[in-house]
Amino acid sequence: MTAQEMFESMGFKKEKFDYFGLDRFIYKKPIVYEEEYLYTFVVLFDKEQKITTVYHDEYSEDYEYGYDAPPAIDMELLKAINQQCKELGWLDE
Repeated sequence: MTAQEMFESMGFKKEKFDYFGLDRFIYKKPIVYEEEYLYTFVVLFDKEQKITTVYHDEYSEDYEYGYDAPPAIDMELLKAINQQCKELGWLDE
């Protein structure tokens, strides 16, 4: 299974993220609770700097549920991140 397939099986959608001409892409997943949009879970891959960043996008510290905390990464997501790094050749160096 490819990294993109792994991310998609968890509800993420791949998008290009080329602001300022940087070579990046992201996987985004909206987080909804009781039919109300809360925030977007984002996994960013920067191909130039060879880094990945996991964060919440469009969240507010005003949420009563504590969504200002850093996002947690479960084993399924970690495997998808590792697979993407492998496909990018980052683990060969």
